[in-house]
Amino acid sequence: MSGERPPNRKPQSIALLSAAIVIAAIAFLPWSVWLGEIRPEELAAYRAVVRTWLIWMPLALGLGALLAVFRGDRLDAVYERVGGGLVAVPARSFALVMGIAMVLVAALLSRVLFAHNPHLVDTIAQLFQARIFAAGALTAPAPVDIEFFAASQTVEHAGRWFSQYPPGHPALLAVGLVFGLPWLVNPLFAGGTVVMVYAAGRRLLGEGSGKLAA
Repeated sequence: MSGERPPNRKPQSIALLSAAIVIAAIAFLPWSVWLGEIRPEELAAYRAVVRTWLIWMPLALGLGALLAVFRGDRLDAVYERVGGGLVAVPARSFALVMGIAMVLVAALLSRVLFAHNPHLVDTIAQLFQARIFAAGALTAPAPVDIEFFAASQTVEHAGRWFSQYPPGHPALLAVGLVFGLPWLVNPLFAGGTVVMVYAAGRRLLGEGSGKLAA
């Protein structure tokens, strides 16, 4: 009815904001201290991370607030102009080009920076598990002198050797190994992620916002 007052959404907004603050604060709590012992170097690293966040977060939020107050209208106009231009681009062509561009960029960085080799312990352990899968097994026999071969993020149990990670990503890498292109798996999924970001943004916020997010 025309005489009805619009619903008061202020309590709901306050509740959502409070929940967001609580969830964000959880990341700064010293869980390792509360849940068990912590080494001095771990405590020092934790304090350094918290200190960095406490310095840069207020600066970033303050800068964002200043831009919103003093240049908000101009930024909105730029956003609308860019979004309007992107809307004119055909959706399928845009998603395909952005996805392919991401694959090419990721593949190029993989080659130039890392020579198609894993560079973190996590990825090394997952590629190790992928090689086991590609060989048709779930685990590998552990070497007799495992202390000379064991690596971080791998597990030796009952004479068997395997990665500590869930099998999903190693299984995908195993497919790449079968074709001799394990380094191409992640760039392909990076391209797919860009397409999914576009699709989600388009559905939630509109065509221009989806393309801008992608």
